[in-house]
Amino acid sequence: MSAQNDISNRATQAETVAASLAAYLESLPNTEWDRPSDCAGWTVANVAAHLVLVEALLGGSIRRGLGGDVSPMPQATGRPDAWREYRAREIARLSALPRAELVDQFRSGLDAMREPLEELAAADPHPGGGWHPTAGVRPLAWFAGQWLVEIALHDWDIRVSGDPAADVNGAAWPSLGPEMRDRMPQCYQPAQTAQLSGTVLIDLGGPAPVRWLARISAGKLEIVDDGRAPDATIRTDPGAYALAQTRRRAANLFEERGRWRLTGNRAMADQLAAAFSGY
Repeated sequence: MSAQNDISNRATQAETVAASLAAYLESLPNTEWDRPSDCAGWTVANVAAHLVLVEALLGGSIRRGLGGDVSPMPQATGRPDAWREYRAREIARLSALPRAELVDQFRSGLDAMREPLEELAAADPHPGGGWHPTAGVRPLAWFAGQWLVEIALHDWDIRVSGDPAADVNGAAWPSLGPEMRDRMPQCYQPAQTAQLSGTVLIDLGGPAPVRWLARISAGKLEIVDDGRAPDATIRTDPGAYALAQTRRRAANLFEERGRWRLTGNRAMADQLAAAFSGY
């Protein structure tokens, strides 16, 4: 599949999730706006406000990057904590808006993202890079995937706080697996597994099955595609896997539900899942 198709697919999937979330937020009673979300310390309104900032950040970085500008947003210049402080102020301000106004801001952000994503999907496969406050300068195609990850997981963060049985929106599943694959090394924090060594196959089913090998050695993890036989295999689906890799839910919860199946060296697979951190 071409890079342009990858970008277009991710943009379409993200917009489907976002449109569903906007309708969900509009339907919430005002009293539910202040309920705790699954993001520790954030209410539903806080997460919605965060997503407004995500739209401005990612859409703005793509737009500037297409013009060859990889510099930080103006709000992030001057000192190391500038972006974090700006984000905290904006989340507080946006969260205090009436529900209808905050949802309108979210919808407006979707409109503002659509044009740069469409332009990116139509561009040369290597149009340059863009800036992100924690990831640094990344290829512009990364930003389309980051939008999918952000909206899919934060949509779940909001919904599960009102419905414990909520799942990651299936519209995101086809591209969520590859995005989790790319982010797996960043989500691996082996505080207690520095001696772990071996290879684990991650096998995700669903509408667009994807498989990859993760090699663990000396406290580090890397993605390899060398055809070796794995020491252990984790078979699950993109929704369950994304929640486990970002440590939103423990893998054994999905195992109890029949969505997480292990073969081979079970201890190794369990240790890998235990070393995941948030994203």
